[in-house]
Amino acid sequence: MGNDIIVFDGFCVLCSCFVKKMIKNHNKPISIIPFQSERGKFILEENNLLNEVPDGVILISNGNIYKGADAIVLIIKNLSGWWHFPATLAALLPKRFLMFMYAIVARNRHNWFGKRNNCYLG
Repeated sequence: MGNDIIVFDGFCVLCSCFVKKMIKNHNKPISIIPFQSERGKFILEENNLLNEVPDGVILISNGNIYKGADAIVLIIKNLSGWWHFPATLAALLPKRFLMFMYAIVARNRHNWFGKRNNCYLG
């Protein structure tokens, strides 16, 4: 099993905070790559995903591509600690509802949480 690859908006404050939590609590090897980076752009282009940004988190795991709410639920399932509880609850919700809620947050994340001028994970 290879490393999971997570491609995210490195300028988004919400996304960066989420990624920092993942780094601390993830149960298996991961590569976390801002889509603004050269490597991020290459991965998106290589997987025909350039049209998925800037409103999506993308998870590439075992050759499968997961986007949006599906990616978030799978990422959270692999976090240690209490994170399994919200991931299990989210998995029980209708997929259409999760995608709808994800789309609202993704579309408004910069207004609600802020946006940096550069990628920040520190």
